[in-house]
Amino acid sequence: MPIKKVKGGWRWGKSGKIYRTKAGAIRQMRAAYASGYKKK
Repeated sequence: MPIKKVKGGWRWGKSGKIYRTKAGAIRQMRAAYASGYKKK
């Protein structure tokens, strides 16, 4: 899933937390992949 610029900050994917910085969204993305997330 891509990291997108949304109103209020950055978000990874279609749902989830909105981060003020792009780095926060990247951190969430890395954590998801580390815990076993795989593309469909």
